[in-house]
Amino acid sequence: MANLIVGHVSTTSARIWVRGDKKSGAALLRYRAAGTSPWQTTAPIALVDHRGYVAVEELTALTPGTRYECELSYAARKGATRGSFSTAPGAPREVCFLLGSCNLTRLPFGLKKPEPAWERIGRLATAQQADFMIHCGDQIYADIPSMPLLPDLGFYRKQYQAAWKRPPTANVLAPSTCTGGPR
Repeated sequence: MANLIVGHVSTTSARIWVRGDKKSGAALLRYRAAGTSPWQTTAPIALVDHRGYVAVEELTALTPGTRYECELSYAARKGATRGSFSTAPGAPREVCFLLGSCNLTRLPFGLKKPEPAWERIGRLATAQQADFMIHCGDQIYADIPSMPLLPDLGFYRKQYQAAWKRPPTANVLAPSTCTGGPR
């Protein structure tokens, strides 16, 4: 899974998914309207084992129709991941969105490389200046013959992490793939 994924965005809020690991410590998230300063910082975000070191932080009191920059770092690690997102416009307007279904991973029927599909989705999002993407459907295929007889939570977590960290998939799900813009 990408370490930073933008989830639901409204006119005044955005849900940001963050992921670390056992050694990350708390996630540190900061954000600002693009090109402005200073940064606004959330409280440290606890990343715990029983949630797979994943947490969702909701940013509120945002301005409609505004591009934001965000930065994710960790208490116990150096470096940061940056991204951006736009809040929904305050007034109705035409939008362009992508609807994606299925990560195409773990399929035993010949289609074993999802990268070309995700690369095309990324190019399409950029070319069409998509405002947002709805990613639904089968995220992983765990119910196939090569599945362990008694899968546990760890098995499913590994499947999701492997699917979502493939570079083309991670690039599409990362903040700023859907650029949005006035129509």
